[in-house]
Amino acid sequence: MRTDGVIEAVDLHVAGAPVRLVTGGVPRLPDVRARLGRRLLAEPWGHAAMRGAFVDAGPAGPALTPLDADALGPLDGRVVLAAASWLWRSGQAGGAPGGDGWQAIDLETPDGGVRATLRADGDRSPAVRVGADRPRLEAPGLAGGPEGPVDLFQTAGLRVAIARLDAPVGLDPGRMLAASAAIAALAHALARDGVAAPDGWLACARPGGAAGMLEALYWDRDGTLDRLAPFGALAALAAAGGARGGRAPAPIEVCGPAGIPVRVVPAGDGAFAVEARAFVVAWRRFFADADDAIEPFVVA
Repeated sequence: MRTDGVIEAVDLHVAGAPVRLVTGGVPRLPDVRARLGRRLLAEPWGHAAMRGAFVDAGPAGPALTPLDADALGPLDGRVVLAAASWLWRSGQAGGAPGGDGWQAIDLETPDGGVRATLRADGDRSPAVRVGADRPRLEAPGLAGGPEGPVDLFQTAGLRVAIARLDAPVGLDPGRMLAASAAIAALAHALARDGVAAPDGWLACARPGGAAGMLEALYWDRDGTLDRLAPFGALAALAAAGGARGGRAPAPIEVCGPAGIPVRVVPAGDGAFAVEARAFVVAWRRFFADADDAIEPFVVA
């Protein structure tokens, strides 16, 4: 089964993370989408850090399917946030803002329905909030890190270990290597103590001069560094602040090494939501040939 030839897509940045949404040109057949989805994320027209989804009309609202058919766990929150922002910009959000100015948009995903809320802000990209689960503290105070013990949380189907670093990393390659080494040492300490390996590690530090903001870096189980943590892990970080200080959860601002912030806000009943902005970078058209090779579509 061939595609429709020309594939329509839009690229966005969410807190510095690249997202590609495919909006047309690919039939809703799993085998076709599995082949083309991975190629649309791969170099030279994508890269390893890119996430994405096919966007279709579903019976209960817009439907999102990951471009990477082999992706594990729930659909990446950055993709949900980007899709909600793009649907709002293109007039497909539906509904009207409530009395607080926030407008809801319901999305279908392979894991069930997701609700995002948006609020217009003049000519700026709208602020978008996406739920980030109810983190549960599984084991506090495990093997000590540079600034204290490690807390283990269950969140959004993941076991996330949260550690503190003694200094921010920024974009310095040497500091990134040192942070990775520190996480590897903590992972070894947990294994030595008989603790099952977590699905991910979130290390945080407070950058100098950025009052109230935390820098957060996320490593998956294989030790791969992601510049923005999964939203469930960010919710666990917000919950960790309240649990450690014995305080009620409060909104926090978190940034990755690039310094672009997102907010994590309490959403009631122990849940959290992540708030950020998505910016359209480019509208793209690709052509898929008979062998599903992907090339930019150029009109001479």
